[in-house]
Amino acid sequence: MSTIATQQAGIPRRNMILIGVSLAITFWLAEALIHTFIFDEGQLLLNLFPTEPNELWMRTLVCFLLISFGIYGQSAFTKLAISEYERRRLQDHTLPDLSAQLPTVTDSPMISLGVFAAMSFWILESLIHSSMFGEGDLLKNMLPTDPNELWMRLLVSCLLIALGIYAHFSITKLKRSEAERLALQKKLEDSLTKMLSGFIPICANCKNIREADDTWIQIEGYIQKHSDVQFSHGICPKCAKLLYPDFTGKR
Repeated sequence: MSTIATQQAGIPRRNMILIGVSLAITFWLAEALIHTFIFDEGQLLLNLFPTEPNELWMRTLVCFLLISFGIYGQSAFTKLAISEYERRRLQDHTLPDLSAQLPTVTDSPMISLGVFAAMSFWILESLIHSSMFGEGDLLKNMLPTDPNELWMRLLVSCLLIALGIYAHFSITKLKRSEAERLALQKKLEDSLTKMLSGFIPICANCKNIREADDTWIQIEGYIQKHSDVQFSHGICPKCAKLLYPDFTGKR
């Protein structure tokens, strides 16, 4: 369903989970290369599989964030595609202008949450270095001077804020699309209720219905034209006896 909806909505397909995993692998390799050639901390193979608890913890956290970003992005992307597909499908119907009737969409607080998560991570990392790794007091660890530690903290903080920005725009866009879709659906239901209510001029003999332009149309065609109803033709027992007496008599 999501693939069809993505194509129908005109949104290019993306595998955000694969992108998140690829970013995690790329980060792990880049971190190993940085430790080998910039910080000069041993061979590349040893840096690919670090044994230092702090380094391993930081790398695992960044990879987890990147993969979580991919999972969240895929979920938001799929929901947006389905919502856009449903909205455009509803727009195919002839409806009045809805621009003045769309509900107001409140912004998502995800950017503030991203900044809060980055600050919480920085404080948590300082507490871990002070209490678990025994690397000085808390105030000293709040402002680290080690280039590797500072680089990793800045990277994770930027990732958390970037995730908050991405989540903000994706959720806001999804909420706007959903609000427009619901408004279109309500307007369509109101229009159909109005169309199929009141006096309908129908022929007393053939049961055809007169349109506004004085043309006559079969009742099935009229209902199909003004709604999403599709007819499946059959034959009732009374008409079957009238039209096929031999067949119904044998049965």
